[in-house]
Amino acid sequence: MKRYLIVLLLMCGISIQAQDIIQCRKIVQEAINAIDVKSSKNLEPFLDDDFSIFEQTGDKAKMVLQQFMVKINDVVAEYHEIQTEPSSGYLTLKYIFTYKNRGSKESTFVFSPQNKLVKISLFEIKPLTEAYADQIFQSNEDTIRIPFTLNTGNLIIVDAMLNGQVRKFFFDSGSPKLILNSEYIDQDDGNEENSMLKARGVNTNIRNISLVKDQNFNWAGIQLDSQTLMATNLSTLEKGCKDEIYGIIGYEIFRNYDIHFDYQKKVLTLIRAGYLDQYALKHKFSGRKHTVIPFKLTTHIPVVKAVVNNRELNMGIDCGAGIDLLSLSAYQEFGNQIRKKKSDTLTGVDNQPTLVKTGLLRKMTIGGRKFKNPKVIANDMTQINQNTQLSMDGLIGYEILKRQESILSYSKKELIFINYLYSNSD
Repeated sequence: MKRYLIVLLLMCGISIQAQDIIQCRKIVQEAINAIDVKSSKNLEPFLDDDFSIFEQTGDKAKMVLQQFMVKINDVVAEYHEIQTEPSSGYLTLKYIFTYKNRGSKESTFVFSPQNKLVKISLFEIKPLTEAYADQIFQSNEDTIRIPFTLNTGNLIIVDAMLNGQVRKFFFDSGSPKLILNSEYIDQDDGNEENSMLKARGVNTNIRNISLVKDQNFNWAGIQLDSQTLMATNLSTLEKGCKDEIYGIIGYEIFRNYDIHFDYQKKVLTLIRAGYLDQYALKHKFSGRKHTVIPFKLTTHIPVVKAVVNNRELNMGIDCGAGIDLLSLSAYQEFGNQIRKKKSDTLTGVDNQPTLVKTGLLRKMTIGGRKFKNPKVIANDMTQINQNTQLSMDGLIGYEILKRQESILSYSKKELIFINYLYSNSD
């Protein structure tokens, strides 16, 4: 009797698994339809609560899925199943999808015991930074001296070559990428438009991204040839500039250099990674008053410890912050330390105006150095901290960096203050 019972249970198990496969295969078909119509709307009812794609989960994963469906910009001409892997109640189906333009790609679908799609991997698309990181040609120079100007918002402006022409660019250590200004880029030469794509900077999300093909970029010998670059409308940031701004130079371009800021002389110096000690000897930093502060790198943002009113804060370093930022909670907590408070409107790269509070912070201490009366702005840090390993309480930029020469050493993970140019009352 027991033997018959076991056989019946096994048969039931086979029947249940077969039913799972049938349902899951229908969901795969829905995914193919989603690719073809460039919309994941009809696929969403079949997604598990823990659905993930490109290491994103929840509502963000759904958003990324929709972006990805648009980005593929192709149709599945034919497909066939190559592998079935049941494991611990989950079912993995592997396929070969043959796209009309991209050719054959392996695709993987993972399903929950409830026949919901838990994970999808159609094919690998590298982030743009990774996609051409190895195509960034470095200068042979140990140091590169770059003069700059400032706009009325205290953003650094430098010259760079774009497609053989000298153009003005913002230099922004808080931006992860090189981003072009779509206002001045020809949009009629086969570029891949995708309003669903987004890039995340330190201060904002950037929407309405275009992918612009065959761009040549050269900044003081650091160059990209015939690459596809991001572009978006930067007209808001251009306000206060007398020249047209063709883009933002971000971390991916100078990631192999340390940066020496000298706001008094208005000069940036790029120092090849590994050359900082020789550079320090040449400029006799040891004989000048200086402070070395260690930092931790979270994504592309260095984070240092700062002290306000006896409380330690994690402050990101971003030269693109024309005014120092404090989180909403920190601004409220240190309310009695902030004077000359007022409300203002802040508009970021996304062109979305936000009502904010500003003021002068009585004192912030970094590495024993006291900075008095930096201008600060209250800012919601939630989005900024979403993709970082270390939660930040704010950002320091122009208001701190202008008061002395500063070296941001990515290679040593140190912020170095040199030769204080201003009194502690500044």
